[in-house]
Amino acid sequence: PFASVPAAAPLLGALIVENPTPIRLHDLSDDIRSVGFPAGHPPMHSFLGVPITIRGEVYGNLYLTERKHGDFTDSDVELASALAATAAVAIENARLFEEAERRQEWSQAAADVAVKMVTAPGDDALRSVAEKVHRLAHADVVTLVLPEAGSDLLSVAVAAGTNAELLEGRCYQRSDTLSDEVLETGRPVLVSGPDERPGQVVYLREVMAIGPVMVLPLAGADATRGALVVGRLTGGRQFSQTELELATTFANQAAVALELSESRQDKERMQLF
Repeated sequence: PFASVPAAAPLLGALIVENPTPIRLHDLSDDIRSVGFPAGHPPMHSFLGVPITIRGEVYGNLYLTERKHGDFTDSDVELASALAATAAVAIENARLFEEAERRQEWSQAAADVAVKMVTAPGDDALRSVAEKVHRLAHADVVTLVLPEAGSDLLSVAVAAGTNAELLEGRCYQRSDTLSDEVLETGRPVLVSGPDERPGQVVYLREVMAIGPVMVLPLAGADATRGALVVGRLTGGRQFSQTELELATTFANQAAVALELSESRQDKERMQLF
C-alpha cells in the first residue's frame, strides 16, 4: 500500500461511484480521470481495476498495475473479478457477523436497563440509559432531555461523555430544536453535521464542536416522554442507518421500562395512601 494512493482518487473513485465496472488501461495517463502521482511514487502504467460488489452494493475496489508482460488480458479481468466477488462475500459475512453481535449487545443493554428501572428507579436508571447509549453508539456525548412542565423549555436530566458535567441540569428553549421535532413526531432524526439543518438548533453545539447527531424518541404509550441526543465531535464518523435503528429500538424499550417503573411507583404510593 502507498500513502499517496489518493492521488489517483478520481480514477479509483470511478470504480465505486460513477460506473462500477472493470477498467483496463494500457497506460494510466490515457484516462482523463488520472491526475498523476506525487514525486517518488512507484511507476504505474498498465492498469486493471475491478469493483468489489455484491447485490448491487459497492464495498470498494481491487486494482492491479504494472503487468510484467504486456497489457492486462481478458483472462486477467475474469480472474480479478472472481477475486473481487470472493472478497465481497467475505466482507459482507464479516459485516453481518459484526451486526449480529452489535444487535445482541443492544438487546442485552435494553434488558439491563429494564431491570435497573424496576430495582432502582429514578435518576440512576436514566443515567444508565445515557451511559449505555454512549458506549454502544461509540458516541462522544449523550444527553437525555425531558420537557419542563408548564414551560417551553427542555432540561438535560442526565448526560454521559464529553462535558457531561457542563450539560447536566441545564435548560434550553424547546422551539426550533431537533429535540422538539422528535418530541412532536415521535420519529428519530439523523443529521450528518451543522450544515444539514441550519434552521434547527442542536443545544450540544453551544457547548462543544459537534458534527454527526442522532436524536431518538423515548416513546411512551400516549406521547413521547423525552429524547436522547447522541453526538460525535466534528470530524467523527457519520452515524449509520443501522446504528440509528438499533439505538431507536433501545430507546423505545427503555421508554416502556420507564413507564412500567413509574406505574409501579404510582401503585405503591396509592397502596401507602
